[in-house]
Amino acid sequence: MAESAAFHLVWVDRDATPDVPARFRVSAYPSVLVLGPGGENIHRWSGFKKAVEFVEELRDARRRAELFAKGEAWDAPRPRPHVPFSGDGVTALDAIPAPSDEVPGGIVRIDGELFVAQGRTVFVLDPKDGAVRRRLALAAVPQDLDTDGASLLVLDANWTMGEPVLRLDPDSGEVIGTIPAPKEMKAKSGSARGLAWRGDSLFVLEIGGKVHEVDGTTGELRRSVVTGLSWVFGLTFDGTCFVTVGRDAVHWLDATTLRPVRGLPSAYRLRTVGFDGERYLMLEQPEFGFGRQHEPIRVWPQTTVIHRLAVGAAK
Repeated sequence: MAESAAFHLVWVDRDATPDVPARFRVSAYPSVLVLGPGGENIHRWSGFKKAVEFVEELRDARRRAELFAKGEAWDAPRPRPHVPFSGDGVTALDAIPAPSDEVPGGIVRIDGELFVAQGRTVFVLDPKDGAVRRRLALAAVPQDLDTDGASLLVLDANWTMGEPVLRLDPDSGEVIGTIPAPKEMKAKSGSARGLAWRGDSLFVLEIGGKVHEVDGTTGELRRSVVTGLSWVFGLTFDGTCFVTVGRDAVHWLDATTLRPVRGLPSAYRLRTVGFDGERYLMLEQPEFGFGRQHEPIRVWPQTTVIHRLAVGAAK
């Protein structure tokens, strides 16, 4: 391969030399590291790549190596568009500050307040400017939030392993009830990522794209639908469709069939979605990388915000 001719290739047996992956903080396999003479991180990536993708990584590595050799900055993150959405249908987009930089785990508006889960905390915000009004501490890390009109509903990733959905008092954060998980979920992996309430039903989304409808009181399983999507996070109902987000798009699902009916490409990786009656509310999945000495660093977003997309943009 012509692109690889610029590098000296070394294969490392992680079992025979465990100190090497430990030194460079390698925990995912396969991983490719392009190093400077002092072990500096020129470029690195993990996971299987298609041929075209692999060549692109090599080209980027060569570009960075040439900058490094000239003594110039080589490790600037790849640029990205100024806003996540553009093109047909996007009528209005703005953002307000998120309360923290932790991984988001749900967003929902209840009456005149915005509830945003990040880490083990639910922040209650002023929906106009994002000012924090109060904090609700949680015992577990939530995967999504919604409301039944009265209580704050909190989803645990292990719902698919039998953990119930919690009902919280939105003022105090006190657990005031639960919705049990269906008995069919007792032995499945912890992959629940989205939660939406509609009518008397609770809809739970798995990261692999399957949506389960359950009785909002008893937790009895009513149906399970394979949407055909994958790597999706968050779920909300906008009055017409269910909405979920993923690595590169926002997806609208038919309210009856739960099958995708529209997609809006996104330049950012999205982690959760809500709806405030006028706009879609979205937060990004943080992207992490490694610094010059292979120390873990946060790449994007450098400042966490709540993106607000106008309703008309998706219709």
